[in-house]
Amino acid sequence: MTDVNPLVWIADVYETHCLVLAKALTGRELMSRLGAGTAEMFVPRDEDEANAFLWAGMADYWTWGAARAGEADGWAFSLEPASLWGSGSARLECASRGTEVICCFTAGGAESVEYWQDGALITGFDTAAPQERAARGGANPDRLVEQMRRVGLLDADGSARRHGGWRCCTR
Repeated sequence: MTDVNPLVWIADVYETHCLVLAKALTGRELMSRLGAGTAEMFVPRDEDEANAFLWAGMADYWTWGAARAGEADGWAFSLEPASLWGSGSARLECASRGTEVICCFTAGGAESVEYWQDGALITGFDTAAPQERAARGGANPDRLVEQMRRVGLLDADGSARRHGGWRCCTR
């Protein structure tokens, strides 16, 4: 069966990545809340300039992250194709003040999802062990259980866990 989730291509293309979604913000506002300075943000002249910037960030991902940002359907997004810069708790706390934030990040084959609201972690889980979400902390570890069930993350056989975090973000 072909996966029709509009976000799964990210996980298929980028082995390490971080996607942050924030409700009712602009891409620029989200980047600012995540810690990017105004001087660090720019609108590239063309696709080549955008890709050159991303490749530079990918080459030096221990020091800084490069991200594409924008808006879609009332949500701002920040996509880092080779780093996890935006997934830090302090960054997500700041980004979620007054709104909701979903962060899905993958590194070394491990995929995690965190849901933040108004500066507080509500729930977070590793898609390989979603049943252990309470150990991760959060104000309401079961907040996304219905979404997790719908996409098969809580199935006993674990067959739906590949890119399960991405599926939770869009259901």
